[in-house]
Amino acid sequence: MSKAALEAIRQKFGGDVLASHSDHGDETVVIPRERLLAVAEFAAKDPAMAFDMLVDVTAVDYLMQGRTPRF
Repeated sequence: MSKAALEAIRQKFGGDVLASHSDHGDETVVIPRERLLAVAEFAAKDPAMAFDMLVDVTAVDYLMQGRTPRF
């Protein structure tokens, strides 16, 4: 993702962008899972974006945050 694409997502989805950063040419946006489809469709269908291949979707599970896991 380019910095221009990152900015376009910020502009279009404003309040849905929980966080974003750019580090070593790797731009990242953090969005609620409920908005993933809308952001992905925008990235794929908007002519200015023209993303044509999804490479990576990641998630963080905070279910055990503040608790000791019982394995």
